[in-house]
Amino acid sequence: MVATGNLLRRACAAAALVVLIAGCADAPAPQEPDPDPEAAFATAADLRIVHSDEGSTALFGLDLETGDSVQVTEAMGFAGFPVWSPDGGHVVFLGENESFSGLFVLDAVTGTVDPLIEGIGEPVDFSPDGSALVFTRGTDNDGRALVIHAVVTATETPIDTGSTKDAYARWSGADNALVFESARDGNPEIYRHELDSGATTRLTENLDLDEWPSPSPDGAWVAWASGSEETKNLWVMRSDGTEKRQLSEGVLFGDAFAEWSPDGSRILLSARDDNGSALYLVDVGSGEMMRVTAGTAAAWR
Repeated sequence: MVATGNLLRRACAAAALVVLIAGCADAPAPQEPDPDPEAAFATAADLRIVHSDEGSTALFGLDLETGDSVQVTEAMGFAGFPVWSPDGGHVVFLGENESFSGLFVLDAVTGTVDPLIEGIGEPVDFSPDGSALVFTRGTDNDGRALVIHAVVTATETPIDTGSTKDAYARWSGADNALVFESARDGNPEIYRHELDSGATTRLTENLDLDEWPSPSPDGAWVAWASGSEETKNLWVMRSDGTEKRQLSEGVLFGDAFAEWSPDGSRILLSARDDNGSALYLVDVGSGEMMRVTAGTAAAWR
C-alpha cells in the first residue's frame, strides 16, 4: 500500500469510479485533446464518461452528444480500466509509470493523480458504499482468486468461490453479489457469488468464451462477451442466467467490461474494428449500435 491516510480517506469517500467521461448536460462541451503538452487538462468533475485512448496511455473524457474527447490525465506507460467512485469524486485506474505499477486514483476536481495500491494488474470494482474494492490476486499455485480489499485498512479478504481460476469481477450493488469470469472447468464461463450466503451459481454453460461480465445498475441484468477469439459479441441475460439475448453481430468485443448507462437503457461497448479499438453505443432494447470514438475501457457515472 503506497497511499497516505488522507488519500485513503478520499478514496473511501469516493465509490464506483466510472471512467468513460461523458460531458454533463449542464457542463461545457469538451474539446478535442490539445497536442500541446503545456495545455491544461480538463477535470473529470465536469464529465460523465471516461475512457482510455487506443494505446491505453492516458484517460480521456467523452461527450456522447458531440463525440468530442478531452484528455484528463498526462500520458504514462499504461493507463486503463477506469472506474468511478460512487460519489463521482474520484476515478481509480490501472497504470504504470517509471516508479509505480498498479492502481492509481484521480481526483475528479483537482486532476491530481496519486498511486494507491501497488502490484494490481487486473481491473477492479468498488463496493456500492465505496468502502472496498474487489480484484484478482495471484495464488501460490499459479492460480487467480478474487479478494476484497478494505480501502481504509488495506486488509484483503479472499473470496471462497470454490476455485482458484477466477477473474474480472464486478459488484452488483442491488443485491450484494459479484459476477465474474471463471475457467474452473477449462472454459471461461460467467458465475455469480452471493456475498451474504456464500453461494456460487454458474450463469453460462457452452463451448464459447464467456468473459467480462457487467451487472446493470439495478442488478437485474448482466452484460457479457461471448464467442471466439475471432468474433466475440455482446450478450445480456437476467441475473439468474435466464433470458439470454445476443445484442451485437459480427463484432470483436474488446478486452474490457461493457459499461451500462445509469438508467440501464444503453451500453458502451469496447470493440476492435478496421481502425483499431473503438467505443460503440448499444441500445439494449433494439441492439442498434453506433460507433462513438476511438478508444477502449469506458466508465459511466
